[in-house]
Amino acid sequence: MHTINIIAAVVTVVVALVAFVRMWWCMRNETARPNVFTWVVWAILATALLKSEWEAIGATWALSLLINDLICISATAIALSVIAIRNLKAGKKQTKKDWLKKNAVELSCLVAIMLATVVWWLTSSALIALICYLAIDFIAVVPTLYAVWQDYRVEDAWEWVLFQVANTAVILTVPAFTFEHLAYPITVCLIALVVNMVRGLSWWMDV
Repeated sequence: MHTINIIAAVVTVVVALVAFVRMWWCMRNETARPNVFTWVVWAILATALLKSEWEAIGATWALSLLINDLICISATAIALSVIAIRNLKAGKKQTKKDWLKKNAVELSCLVAIMLATVVWWLTSSALIALICYLAIDFIAVVPTLYAVWQDYRVEDAWEWVLFQVANTAVILTVPAFTFEHLAYPITVCLIALVVNMVRGLSWWMDV
């Protein structure tokens, strides 16, 4: 483990935690409205990714960062679920058809996760499962991209800038620049980059 790996890991953890705290603060003050189902999918996916990465590349320092993400993402999914339940109790209901239409991408992602798990079980290849899960991870961000394109204010700017810093720094935590090691870091870096670009373009068109 080189010094640069350790420094990058510390930066990743600290900045990611600050980003999540910022998001939770925005959620509490209703200044941001993250998609609840997207985060639920990411929470499930983070669990699958942790297992597939562990089997694909073994126990490495980078996996501890994925565990950190799993805890924070799960906490976010739970918090958003609680908010959604409160809204339902407050009478903010929608028809089954509207609900299915709104969450079509996320439901498709859940089905894809199950299919990827079956493929993993049939092939016994953690690497194939990792590739499948990372593809689903990227698809799951589509509802967020659509939401910020419609209204950039549904996501907080500072939150995603911090995620960009953390998700870029995580690339430098890997012990070797191989596909197995870089697949997850590059995927999360690109996800943050796309969200920031779409949000920035939405803001620019609105001013």
